[in-house]
Amino acid sequence: MSDISLSSSKSRQHSSSRSVKQPIFTRSFNMGFLSSLMLRANFYLLNIVMAAYCMTRFHASVSVAGVAVGVFTIGCLIARFLGGPAVDKFGLKNITYVGFAAVFVASALGLFGLIFTLLIGKEEPEAQREADMMMDDMALEANAQPVDFSETQATKSPAAKEPGTMRRMVNKSLELSVLPVGFVVFISYLAYGAICSYLDPFSVQLHLTSVGQYFFVVYALAMLVTRPLTAKLLDHRGPAPLMLPGFAVLAVGVGMLGIAPNAETLLIAAALIGCGIGAIQPTGLAMATAHMPKERFTVANGTSYMMTDIACGISPIIFGPVVSAIGYRGMYTVLIAVCIVGAAVFAVLHKKGRV
Repeated sequence: MSDISLSSSKSRQHSSSRSVKQPIFTRSFNMGFLSSLMLRANFYLLNIVMAAYCMTRFHASVSVAGVAVGVFTIGCLIARFLGGPAVDKFGLKNITYVGFAAVFVASALGLFGLIFTLLIGKEEPEAQREADMMMDDMALEANAQPVDFSETQATKSPAAKEPGTMRRMVNKSLELSVLPVGFVVFISYLAYGAICSYLDPFSVQLHLTSVGQYFFVVYALAMLVTRPLTAKLLDHRGPAPLMLPGFAVLAVGVGMLGIAPNAETLLIAAALIGCGIGAIQPTGLAMATAHMPKERFTVANGTSYMMTDIACGISPIIFGPVVSAIGYRGMYTVLIAVCIVGAAVFAVLHKKGRV
């Protein structure tokens, strides 16, 4: 009995020391964070200025410029589907190197991302780390049976064993149960995609270019402030008190942007839009993964972000002709209606228990 107690005590000490010796901010984490920052900064910078650049540099119409932005974003979506099988075949790091090399060919930030990626050290595989920790915990049980960790949880999941290549590919890339709430978030990102694509030429038209460059800074700060409150309300009140007001605030922000007579109104609109998206997007993501088994978290997240990518991709294509027909201010009026539709869709799905 004393031997078991001694063994348990040593195991706890070993497990405790193991957890203490695994800091979050390792070199690999820091380099990975910086490379991801370069990649996302590159994406958002291009997404914001591409329409105005096409119109200025190539004298393209608003509709054609919108198609250019849409194709750019849809290309990112296609890469999501191709990336999974490619990673399985060639390895995560190799695909990351190839991706950053391709970005470097086109872009002031791809080079830095590639350098940071090359500086990422060799990490112990996540599956092996979890296996070691599980073995430590099992040492506390005198009659515990050995566990085979040669397969990851993902490969043991029912979805991974289903017959049929096409079904396996769908299950690996999509979580169909996410689609209802994903569609709600999709509607909000139709408005967001139009704002991103056409803010630059709109601010030029208003002679507020110097202020327009701070639009997304204010937007990001508003989202940052909103996130903690969003999480707290979601835990205590559920999604409805967040989603419906989120769409309402987004609609007000879009409306203010459409009638903005000066810099102050433009920045207030940015803050309201940030608060609206800051309530809708994380709430939708939380709802998408709330009842997911651990092995499907990644697929559920990917499906949710896929919906936002699709929305951002087709939004400039849809609203380019709208701008040509009724102007930027008219487009923002239409976006108010989009927000109202989003709120209505959520209310119906929530009432039916689908989200």
